[in-house]
Amino acid sequence: MEYIGVLSGISKVVYPSPKRESLIFDKIAFLGLQEYIDWLRYQTHPEYEIADEFDWLKNEGIFFEPYFGENPESESPEYLETMTSASKAINNYLHMLTNEPQSKRYQSLDKAMFKQLEIAGYHARAASILLRENGYAATPLWDTFNKKPRENNIDVRKTNILQIVMNKIPIPEENTPWEAILDFKKNPKSVGALLGLRNWVNNVARGDLEISEIETNLDYLLYEYKEALKLHKIKYNRGTIETLVVTSAEILENLIKVKWGDLAKNLFSIGNRKIDLLEAELSMPGREVSFIIRAQEQFGDT
Repeated sequence: MEYIGVLSGISKVVYPSPKRESLIFDKIAFLGLQEYIDWLRYQTHPEYEIADEFDWLKNEGIFFEPYFGENPESESPEYLETMTSASKAINNYLHMLTNEPQSKRYQSLDKAMFKQLEIAGYHARAASILLRENGYAATPLWDTFNKKPRENNIDVRKTNILQIVMNKIPIPEENTPWEAILDFKKNPKSVGALLGLRNWVNNVARGDLEISEIETNLDYLLYEYKEALKLHKIKYNRGTIETLVVTSAEILENLIKVKWGDLAKNLFSIGNRKIDLLEAELSMPGREVSFIIRAQEQFGDT
């Protein structure tokens, strides 16, 4: 099952480069993607570099524009509630634009931008519901407007938990090439670690912990994993040095005496140290959130 993050370009807001989000999700569904790219290029103050980046992401299949038909429908209560909230937000926004005195227009820019983001959040949430009904594991991004999330709704809980996880993952530098992001995701260790993280999110979402407790739990797991990793790396390095000191003399002796069997055995013992470390990593406490540590090591801490 593909994991999809959902954004909306329906409200005209310049989003930052979504490299961090792309570390977690397989693809990003972006409502109104082509229209958004065109807007970036032809607005009063064009954002050509951002437009080119989004265009490249679209062509590479990292971003796609979902289509649900002319009149998408869902019987989900959450979908109906979301669309009702979106309609209210749009009406409030239009009312603000048409009734705000000209003298106060500039003072209301922050309020207007918040309204635009709120509308985009509702649309992203609605699209996520439709995508889930079509077999995707979809989660809205930038959906920070559900002030009273229904904690008994597993999809809402997953969204909130993923927001916590995202805050622990570093934002790659602007000059980090997309190739580096994709190479990191393709690394077999990253693939396994990401599966572990997603499994942890799913399990925690089914539980009854409060969101604040989940964040504490995540912080503790990260601490456990870091400390265990340090300990095992120290043991690995010490063991490797001891092995090298002992076997170097034996290897030299075996080369002189041409004891090929003993020579191969000594060389193999060095390789065993790496296997021991790999096995230890698989049993470390907190290993289910190790993807976050890997991302921090690769792209810098948060």
